[in-house]
Amino acid sequence: MKFSCSIDRQTILRTALILFIFALICFYFIFRFSIDSLNKTDEFFNYLSIIYCVLYVVIVLLFKPTSYVIKDDSLIINRTISKLKVSLLNIEDVFYIAEKDSRLVLSNKFSTLGLFFWGGTFVLGEFGLVKMYATQKRNFILFKTPTGKIVISPDDINGMITCLKKYFEYTKPEMVN
Repeated sequence: MKFSCSIDRQTILRTALILFIFALICFYFIFRFSIDSLNKTDEFFNYLSIIYCVLYVVIVLLFKPTSYVIKDDSLIINRTISKLKVSLLNIEDVFYIAEKDSRLVLSNKFSTLGLFFWGGTFVLGEFGLVKMYATQKRNFILFKTPTGKIVISPDDINGMITCLKKYFEYTKPEMVN
């Protein structure tokens, strides 16, 4: 079963802010090209700064989740460039995390900072370190696996929970309450 994942208002605002800051940085360096007579080191730094901003946006877009699929005993996180597949047989527990409990704190690892989606490693309240593949900053579903915790945010939260309950009733009856 396929579940869409659209961007919420908070993520749109954060994306707009980050893109605006990146645009200002790029315009600053482009403007600096035309005014200053730069030495080769400064010119290289200017080019590098512009390339970094553009590459960051492109790379983040390539890894943005486009949908979530539950199929053939797997949770598949479809991304623009690749798919991430998690076996439902390896999932130890599933939690729904309400918006009020979804306070994120960045860890010291890579994060998209909310540019197009919430991706990377975060500390999520009482759940600790989690890998985020969420396009919204609300209605999280957390999957606890032997290798770590994964968080997603489908649009149809009730549909996904219903689908997961059916799956776990069929494959792991001891997990159903």
